[in-house]
Amino acid sequence: MKKIYLFLFMLVISINLVSAFQFDNRGSYNPSTKTMSIKNLYGMGDTLAEIKLLTPSINPVMRGENRLVATMEFNFLEDSDKVFNNMDFYNLNRGSEKINRQFTYKLKKIIGTETIPVFQSICSQGTCQRVQTSSYERDVIAWETIDISKTLLKGKGIIGIFTDVEKNDRVEWIPTYLGVEINEWAVWTDSFNTGLEVYYNFDESSGTIAHDNTLNGNDLFPLADNWVGGRINNGYNVTHKRNSSFNSSIGDTNITINFWIRRNGLITGNFLGNGLGLDDNGDYQILSVGTNKFFVFATNSNYSNFN
Repeated sequence: MKKIYLFLFMLVISINLVSAFQFDNRGSYNPSTKTMSIKNLYGMGDTLAEIKLLTPSINPVMRGENRLVATMEFNFLEDSDKVFNNMDFYNLNRGSEKINRQFTYKLKKIIGTETIPVFQSICSQGTCQRVQTSSYERDVIAWETIDISKTLLKGKGIIGIFTDVEKNDRVEWIPTYLGVEINEWAVWTDSFNTGLEVYYNFDESSGTIAHDNTLNGNDLFPLADNWVGGRINNGYNVTHKRNSSFNSSIGDTNITINFWIRRNGLITGNFLGNGLGLDDNGDYQILSVGTNKFFVFATNSNYSNFN
């Protein structure tokens, strides 16, 4: 009889030890709120935590070091330890190839408020001055690194994932929290080209196509093979009127153009073309909306390199 009691005692100890590894936790996901509810006892027990994704499922993030790629609201219904079990990253540009990326969890804290002035330009008789017209209060935010080995206390908190965002990143992240893998979330992307109609880096070294680096496919077609070294990688040398022109359909809409050039000499006349309300007699025509085309060309021997 003593042997039987000893066996039962050892069995209870073993089950409690396995419970510490969250083997019976189950998750229930609500796609409309992007919230994962985690319960114990195979999903039939108490709710341990509710975790809601706050950032978009596809989140554009500016490339650089230590970027905030995702935020989540954690609502712990009880004190919880061993919350952050695992994190997997997958490169969607390479067929969901698994990659390594160093990252940090940080807790969002409001450490105060600051007053932000609002200004307006007021003009009278040709003279304008910048005048403060109002102000508003804004929270001052700090992100505090979390020690993932420590117990997280009952209550709500916003936690962010910080990591480096690299050029052309399209990375899916799949976390495991409290023993539950959450594969319903989410992707961050390098946002350098986010929202652009066209983006030309002029990195080609030969030929008569300057490729659009967005997904819109508005390639440019220079009439000459004038590729040169640029400030970053390559550039295009615009030397002659029409002979070095680009054109690409972008539609008759209000647009903003941003570009880098290197000037080799003094530019006289108008820099922008008739599409922006200036005449076509200057050195460079940048835009011609009337023909639903995008043009760049030079008339002056003091040419520029488009980088």
